[in-house]
Amino acid sequence: MTPGLPNSRVRCRATWCGFAIFAFAFAPAASFAQSASADPSAILQDRTGRDLDARVAAAVALGAASRAPAAAPAAIASLGRALLDWENEEDLRREAARQLARFSAHADLAATPLIQLLYQELARGAAPSNVYVAADAARALGALGRRRSFTPLFRLMHSRFPTVVRRQAQLALNRLDFSRESRESPANAPR
Repeated sequence: MTPGLPNSRVRCRATWCGFAIFAFAFAPAASFAQSASADPSAILQDRTGRDLDARVAAAVALGAASRAPAAAPAAIASLGRALLDWENEEDLRREAARQLARFSAHADLAATPLIQLLYQELARGAAPSNVYVAADAARALGALGRRRSFTPLFRLMHSRFPTVVRRQAQLALNRLDFSRESRESPANAPR
């Protein structure tokens, strides 16, 4: 520990994570040309050589792709795989759900893995490893506001999950926007 800096270990860890997020999200691809594993998607899926902090930082970096329309579908697919994989750590799955909520421009695409997750977790039942993942997925679906998420959120609200999860499902249901999608549907188009 450095004298005068009682939390130097924590500071270094936060600095490294901040650097990793900066490097993945904003640095040019040429700086990572030598290493194929520097791709955030690859780091997110790699369970062997990466620690949890690096994988969570990769999820955050993929969430930054919400501002790049061309990169969004690939980022959503990688985050969706991380979210739906039960073997991943709870913290990584929660971060993947939070980052999927950032893709409002691709809300239909981003809502798909979140809806799949809720159906899987409802079938599995409440367990210590999935309670907060389900709560974050419900919160993300509420942020995306797609009405096709009504059924899984309604089922989650009336499930045997703990109150914190059911409350997040209720709040997400309140945020769904039925008016926007009904205007966009081709069935309501003027003839």
